[in-house]
Amino acid sequence: MRVKTGEMLEVEIKKTTLVGITETTEPDLVNRLKTFVHSGDIVLDHNGTVIDPGYSSILMYLPHQTKKELLSEAESKGMRLHDYLADFFNNKYGLN
Repeated sequence: MRVKTGEMLEVEIKKTTLVGITETTEPDLVNRLKTFVHSGDIVLDHNGTVIDPGYSSILMYLPHQTKKELLSEAESKGMRLHDYLADFFNNKYGLN
């Protein structure tokens, strides 16, 4: 991947612990993480540094027919179900 000067690189990740990466062992890296994080938190932990995007998962149970309809709608837009539902909630609740 090549990123040109002046371009923004946006990365979304799940909650992750960088084991062994602390302010003592990698002060420059921890400082850059704190500086450049756009949303979420950088938490210093005894195991290392936790990157917490501030999102929580949700589990839903739907009737089979409803899931089939949602899958069909997602496929008709060339999307995976996860992306289709994420777009729906982002648009409905202004999460972007």
